[in-house]
Amino acid sequence: MRMPQASKILVIQLRRIGDALLASPAVKLLRAAYPQAELDFLVEPSAADVLRGNPDISELLVYDKKRPLFWLFEIRRRRYDLVIDYMGNPRSGLLAFASGARIKAGPGNVFCTCVYNSIMPLGVPPVYSSAEKMRMLAHIGIENPGISPLPVIFPGQEHKDWARETLANLGLAPEEKLAIAFAPASRKTARAYPPRHYAALAAMITSQLHRPVLLITGHGEEAVAGQILKDAGSNVFAVPPAQSLRHLAALLARCALLVTNCNGPKHIAIAAGTPTLTIHGSSDPLAWTPSGFPEHQYIVNSAPDCIPCRRNDCPRGDLACLENLDPALVYNRILEMPGIN
Repeated sequence: MRMPQASKILVIQLRRIGDALLASPAVKLLRAAYPQAELDFLVEPSAADVLRGNPDISELLVYDKKRPLFWLFEIRRRRYDLVIDYMGNPRSGLLAFASGARIKAGPGNVFCTCVYNSIMPLGVPPVYSSAEKMRMLAHIGIENPGISPLPVIFPGQEHKDWARETLANLGLAPEEKLAIAFAPASRKTARAYPPRHYAALAAMITSQLHRPVLLITGHGEEAVAGQILKDAGSNVFAVPPAQSLRHLAALLARCALLVTNCNGPKHIAIAAGTPTLTIHGSSDPLAWTPSGFPEHQYIVNSAPDCIPCRRNDCPRGDLACLENLDPALVYNRILEMPGIN
């Protein structure tokens, strides 16, 4: 298929934080294919910050779900030539349809494919989500010339200054990048490695590697950090919740490694250039870990025959995939990460 002509392009990825960030390589690919085009991105407020400052985006449009009619008319008014909907739900599909764009492209694995005139099927086998978003563009004639599938984020100087100050206030040298960070929270119970296991892991890191451990949590997640602190011992610090996602990126950029559940901070760390080790429960590591990058690894307990179940809650009720994953095994994987041991 030939690459379509377009001077005005809209990418739709309303939510969530990780999904919006993981669209950034596709945006870079679109910018390379259409260097002179107006390239806009429609996103919800919770995820907008991960895309602010991205030089490949002409205008970041922040969707207000309380004003659906306004946005239908606004997208129509802008007269896009090409609309790419990565969200694929009824709301985003309606926005794509209402745009009047000559090419309305959307995923092929959703219910409302009738609103698109170009379908972008998911590929087989599964690949890292951002690589998949790039691979989908080939179905409308946009081939990847070799652009990296790793997401990107652009903290400003104020975010970097905050990260330095935060580490200095904890008594850590910001330039040394010694700390190993944990992102232990998850809204999905089948993705949450138990806090007591994180505490045991932190104790191994501080006593054997002699590295500080930073507990990264968001607003409302501080209780998870508290549970870990209670049993982790010394040289473990709960970091105050970052003021924004780019503040978090700047902080993670000053860490040696992020050990994490499959969650948003994991993708922010990748975008910030920080190595990651992801502890997988129900989610598919092939879809959420970039292949071919030794600085980004995962560990999974494959003993339960239900893994990966891709469920938010454990269908068995015992969370065996995470409960039975020994922290010592996770620690051994940390030792294998580049630059740690």
